[in-house]
Amino acid sequence: VEWKIIKDFTELSEHRREASSGTNNIWVFACGAGLIQEDGLLDQHAQAKLPLQIVRGQSVELTLTDKKVPREAALCGKYVTPSLDHNRMLVGATKEFKEEAIPPHELTLELKSKSYKLAPIVWNKSDIHRITCGYKAQSQRNNLGRLPIIGRLGSDWIFTGLSSRGLLYHAIYGEKLVEMILASQG
Repeated sequence: VEWKIIKDFTELSEHRREASSGTNNIWVFACGAGLIQEDGLLDQHAQAKLPLQIVRGQSVELTLTDKKVPREAALCGKYVTPSLDHNRMLVGATKEFKEEAIPPHELTLELKSKSYKLAPIVWNKSDIHRITCGYKAQSQRNNLGRLPIIGRLGSDWIFTGLSSRGLLYHAIYGEKLVEMILASQG
C-alpha cells in the first residue's frame, strides 16, 4: 500500500498511463472538497455523478487571557477545542452554503450564541486571535441522513462525502470499501 497526497493534479496522468498499461494497481481516491473545487481531478461527467456539495466552515481562534481556563474540548452541535498552541482555543464551525462568507463580526456573534453555554469561561477569558476557514464535501441527504460515498468510479475507487462525521465514518466505511475491493478481485 502506498499513500500519496496529490497536490498537482497533473500527476494523475501518470496514474492513467499505469491503469491503461494493464498493471494491477488499485487506486482509491479519498477526497474532500478538492474533489469538486479543483479542475483536473475528475471530469465534469464524473463530478455530475457524485451527489456532493461544498460547504464552507468558519471558526474563531481565541487566545486565552487567563492561564486558569481549562483546556478542555466540548462538542454539542458546535465545538470548543484546544489548539496545539497552548494558549489558544478553536470554536466552530459554521455551515455556509452561500457564495459570500459570513462577515467576521456576524460570524463571531453566531458562534458565540451557539457555543457560549458549552464554554462560557473560554469566551469570557479570551480575545479573538483570528478566523479560520475550510471546506468539506458533503453528500446529499436521503432518508438515512448524509452517508459517505464509496464505490467504483470507472476503474478506480472513491471514498468521499464524509462531511462532519468523518471520524466515525473512516473506520466503518473504510472496512466496507476494502471488502468491496477484495470481492471485486475474486
